[in-house]
Amino acid sequence: MKYIYKYGCFLIGWNYEILSQCGEASKRQFFKLLSAIMIMMLLWGTIGYCFANNYIFHSENTGIEYVFYKMLVSMFFIFLIVNIERVIILTVGKARIMEATRFILALMMAVLGSCIFDQIIFRNDIKEELTLQREVMVKQIVANRVEIIDKDVARLEYAMDSLSKNISALSDEISQKPVIHVTNVSRSTTTGPKDEYGNAQKNHTTTIQQQAFENPKTQQLRSCNELYAKYNAQVDTLSKQKINIQQIVINEVMNKPTGFIEELNATVAVISKSWPSLVFYIVLFLVLMCMELFVVSIKVADNKCDYDLLVEHQLSVKSELFKKTEEELKKNMTKGTNGIIPM
Repeated sequence: MKYIYKYGCFLIGWNYEILSQCGEASKRQFFKLLSAIMIMMLLWGTIGYCFANNYIFHSENTGIEYVFYKMLVSMFFIFLIVNIERVIILTVGKARIMEATRFILALMMAVLGSCIFDQIIFRNDIKEELTLQREVMVKQIVANRVEIIDKDVARLEYAMDSLSKNISALSDEISQKPVIHVTNVSRSTTTGPKDEYGNAQKNHTTTIQQQAFENPKTQQLRSCNELYAKYNAQVDTLSKQKINIQQIVINEVMNKPTGFIEELNATVAVISKSWPSLVFYIVLFLVLMCMELFVVSIKVADNKCDYDLLVEHQLSVKSELFKKTEEELKKNMTKGTNGIIPM
């Protein structure tokens, strides 16, 4: 029993030496607080492990290392709840604000705990609801993507129609004049022999040369044909995407990991569908809420035991001692000041 008392005092924050001097009432209070805090440890250790199993480390990861990490998360939840309860247990006297804060915290923790437990209890129903919700999501995503593809195809087809008209006009023009003839006229002057007066004679020569060139619009036609082929390839790609888009979206949506919010929405949908599930949730919520308020109810409802009286007595003794010490210091300082003889 000695080790049980020591371990229990370590958990709830009591002093073992003080408890050993107390009577049966304090020991009863001790076991009530120890039972309450151990229930909270088991409860929140389970909640922490389930939370880690479902959302932090996926349930498919069943290796030893993942179990170790899940246990660490569970220990963190236990450490958190133990220290929260210690704040209430170690409060000397009445602290109404702290009790009200603990009630609000208990309400939130009960909601969180009941949600996690419900996601485990209603797992099969939640999976069905998730499947239905994801099917609706698939339909919405497919409709949105098909609309985007249709807009892109319409834009490309409009551009192809404009290009087709341009190509037709260029083809007609090129067929009528495939080659353009260009006439080059060049004039040159040469100096001939001098005349009888000694002046140089100049001979003027005119050269006419004709050249045939490809119509420049032929290159423009090639560019238009290449752009048309590019647009046509894009339309074919979009058409293939439109055919396979439903399967692509199904693979994306159905195979993605389940998030906490998504599963929470599915849980709310399952609970709100029938009265039995709603009643069960309320009962579970109330049970968890009552468990959360165990320590607060023990501190508020029970009369003070001799352990509390001893602690408060020590506090009052220390307070009186500090007050007397302070008064004596003030008196000594006053006497010392009065005893000074001015020069």
